[in-house]
Amino acid sequence: MKRYLYAIMLMMMMLLMLPKQEAWATSIIETGTKLEQSIKVIPQSPFYLDYLNGKTRLHDPNNQSTVIIDYPGDLTTHSSGDEGSYGGVRSWIASLDRQEWIAVPQYDQPLIRVQRDGTTSRIDSLESPHRAYLVSYDASRDVMLWRDSYKNEWALTDMKGTVKRTYPLISGQSLMLGTNLDELIAFNTSDKSITHLSLETGEELEKTTYPNESLSIDFESKTDRLFMKGSNHLYVYDFATRTIQTLNLNGQVHYDLTSLVYHDGLYYGVTFDDSMVTIDLAEGRITETSLRTRNTNSEFDLIENGYFVQDDQWLLSIERFGQKPKEMYTWLKATGNSEEGHTWLNHAYQLMATITTVDGIEHKVPVAELPTDVTQVESAQSFAEGYTIPSFDQSFSAKVSFAMLDHWKSFKPIKQLPLQVDTSFEYGAVGEISGITAPNATVYLSCEKASFATCSSPVQADETGRFTLSSGIIEGNQTIELYVSDAWDYRQATEASVKKRFMLGQPVINNPTKVLTETRMEGVSIQTEPHAKVEVRQLNSKTAFEVKEVQADEHGVAQLTTYSSDQPWSYRIFFRVL
Repeated sequence: MKRYLYAIMLMMMMLLMLPKQEAWATSIIETGTKLEQSIKVIPQSPFYLDYLNGKTRLHDPNNQSTVIIDYPGDLTTHSSGDEGSYGGVRSWIASLDRQEWIAVPQYDQPLIRVQRDGTTSRIDSLESPHRAYLVSYDASRDVMLWRDSYKNEWALTDMKGTVKRTYPLISGQSLMLGTNLDELIAFNTSDKSITHLSLETGEELEKTTYPNESLSIDFESKTDRLFMKGSNHLYVYDFATRTIQTLNLNGQVHYDLTSLVYHDGLYYGVTFDDSMVTIDLAEGRITETSLRTRNTNSEFDLIENGYFVQDDQWLLSIERFGQKPKEMYTWLKATGNSEEGHTWLNHAYQLMATITTVDGIEHKVPVAELPTDVTQVESAQSFAEGYTIPSFDQSFSAKVSFAMLDHWKSFKPIKQLPLQVDTSFEYGAVGEISGITAPNATVYLSCEKASFATCSSPVQADETGRFTLSSGIIEGNQTIELYVSDAWDYRQATEASVKKRFMLGQPVINNPTKVLTETRMEGVSIQTEPHAKVEVRQLNSKTAFEVKEVQADEHGVAQLTTYSSDQPWSYRIFFRVL
């Protein structure tokens, strides 16, 4: 029993001792792995290649294996440079059994066959006045499919090049090898047909048609499915059942797929406009999610067994693509007694990053807590522990690089000005707002609603700092904002106050009144308490208004306005019993 208890305690200690950065990185954001070199993904395979120290290396990320290919040239690129005379690689073709692949050279050279262990051999191209093009092959079944444009035929051979069968090259028709079926599939865009041919005898087994709407075709060879995208639907043809499943695009996937793989029950595709498309055939659902960073184009490739690559440099988990960082900006967070609103002179701050992932979630994280292996900070500012600034007293710029993102920003300290507002907003609408700030400072007001007032005209405080913002009527039941700034744009200020927000309540009637008259000729009069004082605001427009105080007589009648030929035909009256 003690042994088990000890084991449990040891496991708990290991969990507690896990570095915070590492735990955060694996649970919140998919940072992936930065690769040593730029890579080349072999399509429809679990492999990718890189070139280091004069050697091409073959990687299988799922098995975490890396082997050196025994070939002197660079097999990752279309141009060979100084490495040999083979002229670079024209195409990379994986065997359908996923156990090897072939590099097809640019020029008339033997094909380079590469095994999982890195050993290579040569395969001569099909004999023809002009070299035939290798379309597909399966090493485990000893079969290769070639396209010979000179002879106008398709050729089926063994791995030694012995021709088993040929088929005429028909306009609009493509042939493809099935992976899990010993069949050859003829896909014809002219008559919209799909024909199954026996790999052994060549006889036609079955022929079916597909919808005329199909615009682009993608073959996923691991599960033998054709994906035919139309304007409004995606049609998925299953080689084994010879049936077509129709999925509604729901206004998604406007661009063709550049890469398509199957992994753990789902199909993943990348489009020309940098979106990830997930296709769930069991649920009949398609989801498109943009991977693109703002104002930046990237390249994405998919690797079988659960991986994708960004810009030939970052290897990431395809199941966690939604947690991939997409955008980032940096900022300073106030610490201690620092107030929000600006980065204030002589206050304390910590360097922060807001990272938005592909799924749209924002993560506000101290830069000090980002994983150190994928984070770099460049700045002339010297930081204290945790990228903190105990007293911000001079401007500086900082560049934070995190995984495949970076953000540069300049920070400057702002002198904080005082702002005190004396007006009460408890009883709803107000006509004037008064307070005190720095001498001669400019005070700004913004409102959610301004039906009877202008909230866009600032006012300057006097030499003692007193100010009064007078307007028509600022309505109740809204939030208003006041601040002091030496710039119209608060963000551009060099001196400013903290922004103060106030909620104006609903009007409270604590002195019952009755309107007696309300015509232009008679004016406005009310019935209230005897000798009550009433504040009256007559609004001829938002900017033209009069403010006065009247007193009710001994009967409680107060004449708020009287006729004047200078008055507009209609105007609004707001009053408050004092």
